[in-house]
Amino acid sequence: MASATSAAQAVRNDVGLMWTEFQAEQVTFGATLKNVMRKRGWLTIPPAFTPPGVPTT
Repeated sequence: MASATSAAQAVRNDVGLMWTEFQAEQVTFGATLKNVMRKRGWLTIPPAFTPPGVPTT
């Protein structure tokens, strides 16, 4: 959010472009990391939450 806000509010075009490049690099890294974590089994889906006191059928 901070990179997008900074890119939008930048007075100079080159500074705004720099923030946009930072954000694109971070998104690419995050997507790659998520795929690696899923592949290695480090990222799993948690079990469904059932609040206490709910009757089970």
